Amino acid sequence: DRGAVEKLRRHLLEAPDLQVVRMRPFEVADRWGEDRMEALRLFLRAARAGALDLVWSVICPTCRVPSREASALSQVKSQVHCDTCGIGFGADLARSVEARFSVNPAVRPARRETYCIGGPANMPGIVAQLRLEPGETRKEAFSNKGELRIRCYQAPGIQPLSGMRVRVEAGGLRVEPGEADLLEVTNGLATEALVVVERETWREGAATAAMVTSIQDFRDLFPAEAVAPGEELGISSLAVLFTDLKGSTDLYRQLGDSQAFSFVQNHFRYLTEAVARNRGGVVKTMGDAVMATFARGRDAVAAALEMQRDWKAFRASRGQGELTLKIGIHQGPSIAINNAGMLDYFGTTVNTAARVQAQSQGDDIVVSRAVAEDPDARPLLERAGLAGETFRRTLKGLDGDHELTRVRIMKL
Repeated sequence: DRGAVEKLRRHLLEAPDLQVVRMRPFEVADRWGEDRMEALRLFLRAARAGALDLVWSVICPTCRVPSREASALSQVKSQVHCDTCGIGFGADLARSVEARFSVNPAVRPARRETYCIGGPANMPGIVAQLRLEPGETRKEAFSNKGELRIRCYQAPGIQPLSGMRVRVEAGGLRVEPGEADLLEVTNGLATEALVVVERETWREGAATAAMVTSIQDFRDLFPAEAVAPGEELGISSLAVLFTDLKGSTDLYRQLGDSQAFSFVQNHFRYLTEAVARNRGGVVKTMGDAVMATFARGRDAVAAALEMQRDWKAFRASRGQGELTLKIGIHQGPSIAINNAGMLDYFGTTVNTAARVQAQSQGDDIVVSRAVAEDPDARPLLERAGLAGETFRRTLKGLDGDHELTRVRIMKL
């Protein structure tokens, strides 16, 4: 959108230095009144053109301050140490790594200053800090407790905040049920304790690495961006979608290799467009199959519904009325790896998604229980006819029976 491009141009040239370094695209989009994903795509294209620098910030899960910054995904290590908190933690592309952007020095020099690491600009989520002497007890009332968490600089552990009594001990936070809408904290240490109450707002405004690396724009614009060879980066949640063509073997026999190959390539483009429109990206194609990833199960379901909804018209326009499309989706933790210089994924979640797709009969979508029970994805499935389609199967190479859900094309 040219209006958004002009906003970015003026912002880079006229905004104060602090507002053009380490920019979070979703926060900028909210200030501009623009769609978040469109703003992210704009920032990625600006980075590809050289106007912005893409930086991967590794966020400490405790203090929520960047512990490390990397100019390439290959520089992000699986284990990170936060010097401020004195703790080590595993880098998680969905929970602790986000994409931030700074104006390129060739466009405009901007000072990258770091002020007080605990200042309001760096710690906007902090609601209160309670300083307690040894043996002291404090009571505080807080609203919207489901969005808050409590931690202490002098003791390990983080707890979601609800009506509770908390005792700070050397081994961590000991929690007991307490009076509703009231937090009661006792310092059981021999030294002063600083207890922090903060909102879980970091991910609300974060373009997480799991999200950014999943979208098609990123994979097209930065095909060489991958984790370092031999490195494995965890992803706490990733939705994986597999497709396959049912009847493609007969297609090659009926049409010949050239025409059949042309249809398969067109079908790849058709699927890629549906994936891209729903915040996903195609990781690879294998024969007649596609593997795509999404940061959210809801987006994977939306892409699958679109694929099947328009498939009949697509195949008819190319004179192939008999071919059907098989789709399977699963979500869960995964591992990002370097596969011949490309970003790829492996693990049980990927294997399960492939096996779920094998249960598809064509003109349907099969999803795992994890997807069917996802509170964001479930409404889409219910509108498409979820009821009465649940079944159990043993999936090849995986232990136990798995509960699956089939959505048939006639209900879309």
